[in-house]
Amino acid sequence: EIVNEAAAKRDLNLAFRAFCNDQLVRLPLDQARKLFDEMIENTKSYLSEYFA
Repeated sequence: EIVNEAAAKRDLNLAFRAFCNDQLVRLPLDQARKLFDEMIENTKSYLSEYFA
């Protein structure tokens, strides 16, 4: 739901909300943000259309 909306809007903040809502993400908010940012940075080359 939120993931689809985040992708359609190309909204990383919305994608982060979806990431935090995942049951498997059990990190404090600051650590979750750091992990999310690292994941985005490491996959940017595969998401060139998203970041165009």
